[in-house]
Amino acid sequence: MPRTITLVAFALLALRVPTLSQDIAFVCDSADDVIYRMVDFDSDGVIDPTSEANLFYDDSSPGPDLSTPSHLHAYGDGLLVSDSGTLDAVLFIRDNNRDGDGNDDGEITPFYDDTSSGPNLSTPNGIAVTADGVVYVSDDGSGVKSIFRLFDGNADGDALDDGEITTFYDATAAEAGPTEDPESIAVAFDGTVYVGDSVLGQVYRLQDLNSDGDALDPGESVLFYDGAAVPVGDVDSLQVTAAGVVYVIDEDNGTIIRLEDSDQDGAIGASEATVFSSGSVITDPNDARLTATGALVVADGAEDALYIVEDLDGDGTASGLDEVRPFFHDAGVLLATPSGVEFISSPPPPAAPIVLSLSATLGSTDGGTAVDIVGSGLLDVTTVLFGGVSVSEFVVESDALIHTSTPAVAQSGAVAVTVQSAAGSASLVDAFVYSTPFLRGDANGDGAVHVTDAVVVLEALLGTMTPACDSALDANDDAVVEISDAIYLLAYLFQFGPPPPAPFPTPGIDTTVDALPCD
Repeated sequence: MPRTITLVAFALLALRVPTLSQDIAFVCDSADDVIYRMVDFDSDGVIDPTSEANLFYDDSSPGPDLSTPSHLHAYGDGLLVSDSGTLDAVLFIRDNNRDGDGNDDGEITPFYDDTSSGPNLSTPNGIAVTADGVVYVSDDGSGVKSIFRLFDGNADGDALDDGEITTFYDATAAEAGPTEDPESIAVAFDGTVYVGDSVLGQVYRLQDLNSDGDALDPGESVLFYDGAAVPVGDVDSLQVTAAGVVYVIDEDNGTIIRLEDSDQDGAIGASEATVFSSGSVITDPNDARLTATGALVVADGAEDALYIVEDLDGDGTASGLDEVRPFFHDAGVLLATPSGVEFISSPPPPAAPIVLSLSATLGSTDGGTAVDIVGSGLLDVTTVLFGGVSVSEFVVESDALIHTSTPAVAQSGAVAVTVQSAAGSASLVDAFVYSTPFLRGDANGDGAVHVTDAVVVLEALLGTMTPACDSALDANDDAVVEISDAIYLLAYLFQFGPPPPAPFPTPGIDTTVDALPCD
C-alpha cells in the first residue's frame, strides 16, 4: 500500500535474536482480540514485557475489530490471521510504514471473507502456507468440516476473486479423513498436507496425487497416525520439520508428540510415536511454531506465556535441563489467552536508493509539476529534493516508485533530483529543468501582447534596452531574437497572422529547447 511522507525521517531498528535465529514474534490473543509484537532487543533469550513487547493490532485500528483471532501465519512480508468469531475470515496485516504496528490506515485487508463468490468460512482455525504461496485453511465449524485451498492467482493481495478458493478436502472425499474436528493443519516441504482431528484424536495425510487441486479422490486421504501408541486429545496445532518429523501439540493432555515415519511406509507405527514434551511445565499448549533452529515456541493458554521447547542433547525429547524454558511470561498482564504464535525474520537492512528516471523533466519555477520518480530502494525514502529544495509531501507507492510534485525555486535552470533514506542517498544530475513562466510575444512583460511589444523587440536588437526574458521576445519560437519577431507580432496584430506559439495566450513555460534566457 502507498504511504505519504511529510518531511518525517524514520529510524530503522536492526532486530536480532540469536537464540531463535528469527527476530520478531507475533502472538494473537483470542480473549482480548489483539495481536502483540515481541522483539528480544538485548538478545538474552527472554522477552521483557515492558520494553520488548508492543501492541501490534487492536480495535483502535481503522480496520475491522478482531472477534476471535485463532492462528497466525507468515505470508509474504506480512501476517495472515484467522478469525473464527463473528468475522469468520482470514485477514492480512502488513506494517506498511514500518512503525512497529499494523494499526494504521490500509495495513489490514481481507485475504478471504464472505464478500467472495466462493464458499463462506464457518470457523476458520489453522493456517498453512506453501513456499509458492498456496494457503490452506482448516474450518471446523458447525457446517461441513472442510480444508480450503486459497491462492492469490492475480496477485492483487487477496483470494477473493473467482477461482481463487477451492475445497481441498471435506466429507465428500472418497476416503475417510478428518471429518469431525479438523482444527490443526500443517504443510510439508513436498506439499503434503497434515490435518489433526481433535475429536477423532488422529492425524491424516492429504495429498493431491492427480494434481486436480484437491484431495477428494481415492487414495488422497490417508490415516497417518491413529493415536494408539501415545493417546491424543485436542490436536490444536501441527508442525512439520524439513526432515518430515511431525509434532502434534495436544492441548488437552498438555503434551507434544513427535511422529517420525522412520520406515517410510506412509503411516506412524507404535515405535514411531514418542512423547517429546510431557506437559509438566506447559499444561495448556494452544499453538506452536517451529523456528529456523528447529526449536518449538509454544503458546501456553494456562500460564498465558510463551515457551521455547528444544531438544538440546539430541535424545529425541525435550525433557532435559533448559529444554523447556520461558520466552515470555508476565503472569497474564499482556496476554490473556495466547491462541496463535508466529515468527518472522527481521527484514534485511534496506538497500541504498537508486534513481533511474523521472516521468517529467520540465516544469515551472513556481513548482507544482507532477513527477514520478522511478528507481529502486525507494520504500524507506524520507526526503526528496529538487535542486536542494525539499519536497513538502510525497507518496511512496512501492520500492520502485514515488509520486511527488516539484517545489518552487528561485531561478530557472537544470537541477539534480535527490532522494535520501537511512541507507544512503541517490541523485540524477541535471535531471529536471526549471523554466520561468512567460507569455510569448509579451516583450515588455506587462501581461499582454500589443504593438509596443514589437517596438521593444526592435529596441533590444538595437541595444537600447536589456530584456528580462529573451524567450518572450522570440515571438515565432525559432530560438533566435531578430527583426522577424517584430514583423511576426505586427502581422498577428494587424494582418490576421498566426498567433505566437505556446506559451500563449496564457503564461506558461517554454517546452522547446533553446538557449534563450528568461529570468
